[in-house]
Amino acid sequence: MNRFGGRAVSAALIVASSACEPRVVDVQLVADGRALSRDERRAIQDIADSALRDVRTLLPTLPKKLTLVVQPGKDVIPETGETATAVPPASVYWIVDPARDLFALLLRQREQR
Repeated sequence: MNRFGGRAVSAALIVASSACEPRVVDVQLVADGRALSRDERRAIQDIADSALRDVRTLLPTLPKKLTLVVQPGKDVIPETGETATAVPPASVYWIVDPARDLFALLLRQREQR
């Protein structure tokens, strides 16, 4: 079990099929203890890129490139184990409770899309 409780191998199962498309979100991972696995980082990147592509159709004036800062924290929504804050002009901070299962959180994010 890792710091986020995720199953890194399983995280690869939810990776979007957009792997060959260019990255549109600059994902920055704030280190606080264990670093995320390559599969976890890839899943976060792919979900972020896919979400921005979808949102851009509704909000075409968004900046060309956005930054998603992922960091561990405890000040989160209890039911989901995460929260986010937009920081203009082009950043989003995503706080994830390290005690929660990251894989389950990523899967939930993917299903809600």
